Amino acid sequence: MMTIKKILYTFLLIAFALNPIFAKPADIQATRTFLKPFQTFGNTSRPIRAKEYLSPSGRFLIHYDNSGYNEVPQDFTYNDSIPDFVIKAAEYLDGSFAELHDSLGYNIPPTDNIESPEIDVYFRSDYMYYGVTQPENEVEPGSNVWTSYLSLSTRLNDSTIFYTYGLEGLSVTCAHELFHVFQLGYKFRNGDIFYFEMSSVWFEEHMFPEVNDYHSYFNSYASDWNYAINNGRLDYDNVGFNLYLDKRFSSTGANIIHNIWNRIVDTSALQSIRDELEDQGSTFEEALKDWGSAQILCGPNSADNFLYPFDDAVDMETISFDNNTSNIITSLGENISLPADPMVSYFKIIGLPDQILLFETLFPAGTDANLICLDGHQSEVRHIGTTPLVIDGGEFNDCIIAIGSDADDVTGF
Repeated sequence: MMTIKKILYTFLLIAFALNPIFAKPADIQATRTFLKPFQTFGNTSRPIRAKEYLSPSGRFLIHYDNSGYNEVPQDFTYNDSIPDFVIKAAEYLDGSFAELHDSLGYNIPPTDNIESPEIDVYFRSDYMYYGVTQPENEVEPGSNVWTSYLSLSTRLNDSTIFYTYGLEGLSVTCAHELFHVFQLGYKFRNGDIFYFEMSSVWFEEHMFPEVNDYHSYFNSYASDWNYAINNGRLDYDNVGFNLYLDKRFSSTGANIIHNIWNRIVDTSALQSIRDELEDQGSTFEEALKDWGSAQILCGPNSADNFLYPFDDAVDMETISFDNNTSNIITSLGENISLPADPMVSYFKIIGLPDQILLFETLFPAGTDANLICLDGHQSEVRHIGTTPLVIDGGEFNDCIIAIGSDADDVTGF
C-alpha cells in the first residue's frame, strides 16, 4: 500500500499486482529583474543622459549616452547618428505596447507627467540585470497603483554575461520590462511578485516567440521544482504555468492572462487565478497537475493523449529528480508527504514489476493528479480519479505522478 499524505488532509494511492500477462552558469545572468530594490518605491533620482530619442509612436522617450560609462553600443546600421540599440529598442517597445494595449486589451499605464506623457526609458551600464522597472509615484495614497520608468542594460551585447544577448536580448527585455510598467497600473502587492515575473516572462515568449529566452528559466525549473508556485525561487522559472494556461484556455479576443490581471485589481494573484479557473470550468489543482504533466512531457517524452504540450517541448528539459531523490519511489508501500502549498509535486516510480498493476485512489478536495507512464514518444497520461487505473508494468520504463494541490494556508515565501 502506498499512502500519500498532505498536511491538512490525506489521500490514498493503492497499487497491487494482478496475475501477470505475458510477462540558470555563474558568469551568465539567466534572469531579468522586475525591480532590483523593491524597497526603493517612491520618488527616486532619475538618471541623466545626454541624448534623447522619441519612438515612432511617440509613446517612449529613450535617454542614452554615446560616450562614457553608460555608452550604448556604437553601431549605426539604421541611422548615421542614432545607435542601433536605441532605434531597435524604440521599435520593440512600440510593438510591445501595441500588442499589450491594442491586441490584448490591457489598460494604458498611468502617466508620470501629463505635460510629457511618454514612458521614459534609460540605457545604463548594468552587468547584473537585463533591465529594471522602477516604481516612482503612487497615483493616489494607498492605491498601490504606481507610475514608473524603466532601464535597459548597455551590456546586452555581451554573451559572457547574458543568456540571450544582442538584439534578441534587447527585444525580450523591452517586452518583459514594459509589461511590468503596465502591471503597476493595475495593483502592486508584495505577495503577487511571483505573478508579475511569471507574466512578464510569458509575454516575452508571446511577443517574440522566435527568441526562446524563456528556455533558460524553464530548464531551471526542471531541475529545481519542489516549491510552492508563489515561492520567490520560482518567480521566473514557473513561466510554464502561464504558457499552459494560455494554450488551454485562451481564444481569439479572450486571453486568460489578461482576465487574471483584471481580477488582480480587486484580489490577490493566487485568488485571481482560482476565480478565473473556476469561471473557465476548471480548478487550480487541475491546472497545476496538467501543467506538471506538460513539464514532464518534454525532451524525449511525449504523449499523444495529452492535449496541451508546450510548443517547444522537444527542445526543453523534462523533470529531473537529481536534486529531489527523496521523491523517487522504489517500493509501492512507501509513504508520500505533500506540503500544504499551491504547487505541483512530482514522484517518480521506478522499477515497476513486470506485472499488471491496479492503482486506486481516494482524493480530498484541493488535490488532483495524473500518472504519466514514460516510454519516450509513446508515453501516456492517465488521470488518477475515482476509477482504478490498470497499468502494465512491463510496458513502461517508469511512471511519474504529477500532483496538483491547492491549500488555504498558503505561505509561499
